[in-house]
Amino acid sequence: MSILWLMALLSLTRAQSRDPQTSETIGTREKICGVKSTPDEIKYYMFDWDDNILSPPTTLSLWVRPKNSTLLPDEAWNLVELTTKEFAVLRGDPAYELRELGRDGDWEKTFVNFGDRLEDQLNPSSSVLFRDSLQAIIHNRLSPSYFILKKALVEGRLFAVITARGHSEAVFRSVVRALVAYILTPEEQRDMVASLRTWRRLDIGAVGDEPDSILIDKYFEACRFFNVQSEEFKYRYYGPEFVGKRLKTEDGKAKAMRVFVEDRLSAIPKKFEETYRNLPVSFGVSDDDLTNLAAFDSFVPQIAAEFRGVRFVVYDTSDGKSCLKRSDHFHPDEAGSLLM
Repeated sequence: MSILWLMALLSLTRAQSRDPQTSETIGTREKICGVKSTPDEIKYYMFDWDDNILSPPTTLSLWVRPKNSTLLPDEAWNLVELTTKEFAVLRGDPAYELRELGRDGDWEKTFVNFGDRLEDQLNPSSSVLFRDSLQAIIHNRLSPSYFILKKALVEGRLFAVITARGHSEAVFRSVVRALVAYILTPEEQRDMVASLRTWRRLDIGAVGDEPDSILIDKYFEACRFFNVQSEEFKYRYYGPEFVGKRLKTEDGKAKAMRVFVEDRLSAIPKKFEETYRNLPVSFGVSDDDLTNLAAFDSFVPQIAAEFRGVRFVVYDTSDGKSCLKRSDHFHPDEAGSLLM
């Protein structure tokens, strides 16, 4: 296979990501609105961001070469700019080899647009993450889980964003908080606040009389934003010896999923009133990357067997158009409710 074939593949992938039919299909979903006075289940969400929620135009730089190239090793490498969708395709293609190096031999420069600059800590709205995410919303580059995120926001349900990016949790949280004004209509924002003032207040520790902005801030503080290639994540969950090293993304995501699940399940008996403690509990996770999904095929059944009485559902968004249920795992808790 030649580099010409690679360029053709990337052109096709970019054309598909801009396909107006795809955008129209996603963009005409029903409006999400309405508030439940009481919950019928305790539901949590775990989302990948790029090409699962939105398809931002952010690119990374990688050296790519065909594995069967007849050129000399150093001549076969080609430096290309890849979107996250293209990267997901190529890293699963056995015909190609990828090298995570920047133009100057510094691997961190490969992902410079996927981390924070110093000024982003002070003003997250100036970040590449905010700029490119907002551009994706404006230009209708919406991915399959976008409307599920809208539903979670309107209903005030807690969620985690679990990505391979390198941002700090604080910056990512601030960016998503700021994007609410663009994701939700004014009516949907009012429904979100109403949800938070009713039964969701128990989940975020609110007392019910805070100003709207404080209530929403508490909600986002309870949500989690895991960026598994950030030094912050590696230091906190793996130890200082992992700082400066690349993690296997799928392993980091499995770690983040476990942290979020354990955190939420431990909080339920403490924060929920007796009426809500015996409701069904579920976690849904969605991702577009087939390598991550294959890893979830092994990890999610294990965590479902460990936390009996809780449902875990995996959704596949790799086709860019639909959110397909990939697997559903549930083990009855024979000893009684996990949440008693």
